[in-house]
Amino acid sequence: MREIAERLAVPHEEWTLSGRPDDTGLRTISLGLGRCGHAVFFAHLASSQGGVDPETAGETALGLLEESIEQLPSADMDASLLCGFPGVAWAVEHVLSVLGQPQDGEDDLNADIDESLLEGLSDPSFVPAYDLIDGLAGHGIYALERRGRPLAERMIDAILKRLERTACVQSVGVSWPSGMLTRTAQGQDVEVDERYFNLGLSHGVPGVVGILSRFASVPSVRSRAMSLLASAVDWLLAQRLPAGGVSAYPDFVADGVTPDPARLAWCYGDPGVAVTLCGAGMVLGRPDVVAHALEVAHVASCRELDGSGVVDAGLCHGSAGVAHLFHRIYRATGDETCREAALSWLARLLERREDVPNVAGLATYCFERKMDGEYIEDPAWLTGAAGAGLVLLSALSDLPLPTWDRALLVDIPF
Repeated sequence: MREIAERLAVPHEEWTLSGRPDDTGLRTISLGLGRCGHAVFFAHLASSQGGVDPETAGETALGLLEESIEQLPSADMDASLLCGFPGVAWAVEHVLSVLGQPQDGEDDLNADIDESLLEGLSDPSFVPAYDLIDGLAGHGIYALERRGRPLAERMIDAILKRLERTACVQSVGVSWPSGMLTRTAQGQDVEVDERYFNLGLSHGVPGVVGILSRFASVPSVRSRAMSLLASAVDWLLAQRLPAGGVSAYPDFVADGVTPDPARLAWCYGDPGVAVTLCGAGMVLGRPDVVAHALEVAHVASCRELDGSGVVDAGLCHGSAGVAHLFHRIYRATGDETCREAALSWLARLLERREDVPNVAGLATYCFERKMDGEYIEDPAWLTGAAGAGLVLLSALSDLPLPTWDRALLVDIPF
């Protein structure tokens, strides 16, 4: 933890990818890949027993926030949580709260963001995706972080109305389609007539299940959220692959398409589905759903590293994310299989990579077009060292665990 903190204290613009021209603010200030993710890391480090000076860590977090706020007006950011301006606003709200400096009254830096987001949600021409990364579930995460503010419950109500209107009744329960499949024919991608349903926590229906589980804690929308949640859970349960395979759930489902096993990750695969169903089952008071979630987690715990898709250390699709999800399920249920799996994946996370570019021995496999297939020095919260550091910090913590993972919808129990 100390080594990660020392490395991440390097000025943000000195990191290779952060130094590139970036009109969108993605690598400069965003929550997922920019300064705001670092601010979250240093804020939780300041409030922990992480072996570093808390005052210095807190000052670093506030400095990163100030830089992000200064750069926000000039960044052409989108309305997504992890890559856009709502994520910057979430980080401001979250970090100041963690550091014991909550915003108040006229000093509320996010009041304009609330108004802008609510205006968009009320505009029929604004048609966001439904998911966590890009759309409504991510907006819901921000709105929940703002609970107690004047517009928070109106934002939650508007998001829930959108999800209610776009829910598609299925043979079992309800779901949300992600669009139309494309197929490659004669060297070109062509659209075909099959709708598909995404099963990744990051971009799919589990993200909606996760946000509905949390909306159920808001009295003004509880009954509506619970009703929609119950139907969405029934649909998700029905998508389980036949027993005996390497994966319990696929990446997506579509009529006429044979589903394939998913990778092992937070973004896609069994760990993300398991943590989602575990939390939903607790909210709904359905032990059968929690038992199903544990069964899915146990399938994931048997997955060999080869063929798992895990090739680096990050939160999104690396060993840190897998370790943390097993850790969260263990803390919520006491399940020993999940505990052992969490420890095993933490051990993998701590296996230093000195043969490739790394941060404190943590390597990130790059999927960006210009560096696709290369390992890079990645300080980011979502894909690199900052997120891995928060996973280690959580592993060192007693209950209650740090709250940074609310932005990933894996903070169970809640």
